[in-house]
Amino acid sequence: MLGREKSRKNIRVYEAILAFLGIFILILAPALGANNTSILSHHPRLFPLTSIGTADAQTRSNNGSLALLLPYQNPAYGISIQYPFDWHKEEGGQTKAGNLSAFSVAFYSPPPLKSAFLKVIELNSTQPLNDTIPQLLTAAVARDMHVTRGFQIIQAGTNSALAGKPAYTLVSTGEIFKNIRYQTMEVGTLSGNSKYTIIYEALSYEYLTYLPAVQKMIDSFRLLK
Repeated sequence: MLGREKSRKNIRVYEAILAFLGIFILILAPALGANNTSILSHHPRLFPLTSIGTADAQTRSNNGSLALLLPYQNPAYGISIQYPFDWHKEEGGQTKAGNLSAFSVAFYSPPPLKSAFLKVIELNSTQPLNDTIPQLLTAAVARDMHVTRGFQIIQAGTNSALAGKPAYTLVSTGEIFKNIRYQTMEVGTLSGNSKYTIIYEALSYEYLTYLPAVQKMIDSFRLLK
């Protein structure tokens, strides 16, 4: 009993840390990426440039919440997405750092543990964004290498699409607590002076469980402006 309570407490702390890091590390990404623009070319063995197939993901697991999807729109930040009816929505408000501002909305898997979440982040700059999609992927890898213990890349590539725009995809795994590993899928694109990022994170053993529902959410993402 004490072991289970300790495990639940660790998972709650894990969720709080990930919710904080979701925006924090993305705001740091431009600075980290500026000093690591050649990481991908220097370590080609670590980055298999393969695409992620929706159909393949769904055949591996049919336990996701795929029934009723609810609409979410935020005209102020120009985004819309659909999410499963039994997931909990939580808007994170706006965070500012220098010439950058970030808005986020998160969707948490059903209780009691809420052990997975998908977060949409809009990172807006008052200055023009001159980054390319490959540069965004390199920056994301550099960022996670700095902040994630036991960071390992599963898939990485720049042949994806998000809201009809070219996008990068990064699938990785890491460790928050000893013997507690999580798996992450990050998809990002650019539009005007904004970077749009979708991050899906789950405990490693539950990643495939929610992946079909998450893929539907990502496929439904639209830019309204």
